[in-house]
Amino acid sequence: MNDLIVPLVIATTALSGIAAGASLDVSIRQLPARHRIGVIAYSVYSQATDLGTARVWYPPLALVPCCLRLQQQ
Repeated sequence: MNDLIVPLVIATTALSGIAAGASLDVSIRQLPARHRIGVIAYSVYSQATDLGTARVWYPPLALVPCCLRLQQQ
């Protein structure tokens, strides 16, 4: 069991870092754009991205690190 902990910690840390980077992208780049292009245009953009590839990208990005963290306990 101890041999498995180190790879799980590394995988959890890496995937959590990717999730943090995705969140930072939204906070730094996308939300300020909302003020420049307006709420309606941003809403159309947000729906296009969130209902497209984000439906496949974000759930595993959130759930996999949580599952890996639970495996460590």
